[in-house]
Amino acid sequence: MDETSLLLYLKPELVSPLYKEAPIVTGATLAQAFDATKPASWPGYLGSPRQSSAALGETIWKSFAAAALEVSLKILDGVDPATFPRTSATPRSKRSSAPGSRSRRSRARSRTVTGGGVVEIRQRGSDSRTVLRASTNTRKDPA
Repeated sequence: MDETSLLLYLKPELVSPLYKEAPIVTGATLAQAFDATKPASWPGYLGSPRQSSAALGETIWKSFAAAALEVSLKILDGVDPATFPRTSATPRSKRSSAPGSRSRRSRARSRTVTGGGVVEIRQRGSDSRTVLRASTNTRKDPA
């Protein structure tokens, strides 16, 4: 449902109108859901695409964008990314940076909020370039 809703919001022309008639494909447990993908008749998805909507896709998209922007700005302001909760098979204490990698905090940064909710973040290193351009009210790909 989430993926179909996102496409209905971002690229509705890519979604077949038949999604409204798609059967529910799921299981009572995770193992049963995976088992539902084994038959040759499996339609290629899990869930209930027919419950999708562009409005839900917009909510999901804006939520993802806001969360990504918030974390990105915190990192660019100097917060150690290792302090953010994440799921990983490698314990945090055993993670290391790639050999020769530079600290992101050693580079100068500037933030500019432009019209329409677009935030540009510039980083000065070996060259000046935009490293992040995000919009909190994006419907299509930002320019």
